[in-house]
Amino acid sequence: MNHIIFTLLRRFHTRTQWLVVPIYRLLGKQIIHFIHCPKTGGTSVKQAIISFGWKTRTHYFCLYDHNVTARHVWPPDIALITRRDEEGRQRSVYYARKWKAKNYSALRKWYVGITKDEQQLLNRSYDELSDTDKRLIQWMKDDFTYYTRDAQCKILIMPTEELDTAWLILKAQTNIPEHVNLKHYNKRRF
Repeated sequence: MNHIIFTLLRRFHTRTQWLVVPIYRLLGKQIIHFIHCPKTGGTSVKQAIISFGWKTRTHYFCLYDHNVTARHVWPPDIALITRRDEEGRQRSVYYARKWKAKNYSALRKWYVGITKDEQQLLNRSYDELSDTDKRLIQWMKDDFTYYTRDAQCKILIMPTEELDTAWLILKAQTNIPEHVNLKHYNKRRF
C-alpha cells in the first residue's frame, strides 16, 4: 500500500513541479533537482525527500525519473546526483536482472528484455562470471557521465558507498528536518 501511495505522490509531483518551481524561486528558495541515476541508491533518497514534503525553509527539491539529466538544469539551480563505483553498480544491475528473471513470468521477462542466453548467465553468481559475460549483462547505457555531460549547473554528488554520511551533510546544508533519515530499500535483494 505504501508503494502505491509513494508512486501516486511522485507522479503527481513530477507532473506539476514545473508550475511551482518559478513560485519558489520568487520566494527566494534555492531549487535542487534530484537526478536519479539508476542503481545508485536513488530510491532511498527519493523516499526521504518525499517524507518531508519536498521543501524546507530555504530549499525546494524537484524529483525526476531516469529521463532527466543535469544538462536539463540551469543555473542558479543545483543538480543532486547519487554516484556508485562501477563494479558495485554492475553487481547491482546483475542481481536486479537475476531477481527479475526468477520472479517474473515468461511474458514479463520478454518485456524487460531478458533473453534466453542472458537467462543462462543469470543462473550463476556474479563472481563466477567472466569479463565477457559481465559485458553481456551490462544492459544499462546510462552511466554517471551520461547524467552529468554538458551540465551548466552546480552538481552535488552523493557517493553511494557513503550515502548515510552524505545525507547527513545534505540535511545540515539544506535544513531538512532532523527526523528524516534514509531507509535502504533494495538492500535485502541485491
